[in-house]
Amino acid sequence: MNQQSESTDSAGGYLLTPALSSRFVDLARANSVCLKTGTPTLNMEARDVRIAKLTADATSVWRAEAAAVQSSEVTQSQWESVMGTTPWTVQIPAKEGADYPTTYVHWDDAMEFCRRLSRRPEQKAAGHEYRLPTEAEWEYACRAGTTTTYHFGDDVSKLGEYAWYRGNSDSVGGRFAHRVRQKKPNPWGLHDMHGNVWEWCQDRPAAYGTQRTITDPSGPGTVRRRVLRGGSFDSNASYLSSGDHFTYQPVYRYNISGFRVATIHR
Repeated sequence: MNQQSESTDSAGGYLLTPALSSRFVDLARANSVCLKTGTPTLNMEARDVRIAKLTADATSVWRAEAAAVQSSEVTQSQWESVMGTTPWTVQIPAKEGADYPTTYVHWDDAMEFCRRLSRRPEQKAAGHEYRLPTEAEWEYACRAGTTTTYHFGDDVSKLGEYAWYRGNSDSVGGRFAHRVRQKKPNPWGLHDMHGNVWEWCQDRPAAYGTQRTITDPSGPGTVRRRVLRGGSFDSNASYLSSGDHFTYQPVYRYNISGFRVATIHR
C-alpha cells in the first residue's frame, strides 16, 4: 500500500487513510450516540425490532475512545488483499468483482480481518488499529444526526434512492448483494448503511432498560450471539430502519451478511 497522510476533505469529518483505499468518517465530532430503550429477546433466530425513531426516553450511549467508521462495506478486493481467500465463491455463488461487498463471513472471520489488518507494519507505523464498530457507533454513524426512521427521513418511498433491499433488488436481474457506493450516502457520506448486506457489530445484544446513560455497552458475557445492523438486499423496508437490529450466532455465514470496519486513533 502507498503511504499517505490523514486529512479532512471538503465535506468535513473524513479521514483519508491508506488502509483499504477507503475513506473513514470520523465519529469524534460528538460525545454520545442515542439508542432506544428496550429489552432485546436474546434467544431469537431473527431480529429484535426497536422503535425506528429516537424518542425522549432514549438512552445516551457514551464512547470511551474516538473512532472512525469506514464509508462503505468491506469489498471483495479488500478482503482478498488482507486474507487471501474468496469465501463468497464457496456456497451459493455471489456476484463477484472488486467493488462487491464481502459476504459469507461470520463474526470471527470479520474480527480476524481486523486483527490482520492492524498487524500490518504500515498500519502500526500510522497508529491505526482496526475492529468492528460497536452497535452504538454503528447507529450513531447511520443516523448522522437524524432522529427519523431512516437517515434521509420517514418517507419509505425514497428508500430505493439510498438502499438495495427487497423492493428493488429484483429489478436488476436478481436478488444479490450489489457493488458498494451505488446508492446515495447518508448526510455524513456513509454508503449502504441501509440495505445491501447486514453488517456485523462488535458487541452482543444487551438490554438498556431504564438507564439513561451507559458507557460502551458490550452485552452480557454469557450471551454468544452478536449483533448485525442495516438490513440487506433481501430484507423488507422495515428491517432497514436506523434503529432496527438482528442477532445471530457468530458462526452464521450467508450471502446477506458482511461488515465494515472502524479504526481507533492511537
